[in-house]
Amino acid sequence: MAAELQTPNLLIIVDDSSFDLRINSGIASHTKLFKQILCFSSAETALDFLAENLNNPEIFPILYFLIFKCRKWMGLNF
Repeated sequence: MAAELQTPNLLIIVDDSSFDLRINSGIASHTKLFKQILCFSSAETALDFLAENLNNPEIFPILYFLIFKCRKWMGLNF
């Protein structure tokens, strides 16, 4: 018997392009794979959010998608 997959609680998208944030969050929303989708236009803001919710297991995403060429931060720095 196959294990039942649970819907992930949260998807966090970080991108410095508002256009890409809108497209990616729209696609993710359309799939209905996530209970909540949060978008951040800077890595610092996303890291602040994660730090504030460090003790909340409902917040932490399982999977990270990183853009490797941002104007301010590279994905590997995140």
